[in-house]
Amino acid sequence: MNTEIKILFFASNPEDVTPLNLDEEIRSITTKLRTSEYRDVLDLISRWAVRPDDLLQELNTHKPTIVHFSGHGSKTGELVLMNDLRQVQTVSQASLRALFSTLKDNIRLVVL
Repeated sequence: MNTEIKILFFASNPEDVTPLNLDEEIRSITTKLRTSEYRDVLDLISRWAVRPDDLLQELNTHKPTIVHFSGHGSKTGELVLMNDLRQVQTVSQASLRALFSTLKDNIRLVVL
């Protein structure tokens, strides 16, 4: 029996930072997964324009095995997401650590 592996892809590209080609990144990941030997057990879920408040909700909803963040980081190690005005809103390392410590049961890998 195969166990499904959920990959939750978070993308955030605020307007007040250098634009990234996140669409090309998810396209590349999707292509690689479709051609992989384990494609039938891999479920890629993408969430775009992510705000800090979205993180806990999406993680609780999907209960992923792998979490992949695509976007910017700050020089001080913060994750750069966006607010409702599409401007930079950072998430601290301590907040991320607390989030993943709380949800540690199903998450096996986090890619930043």
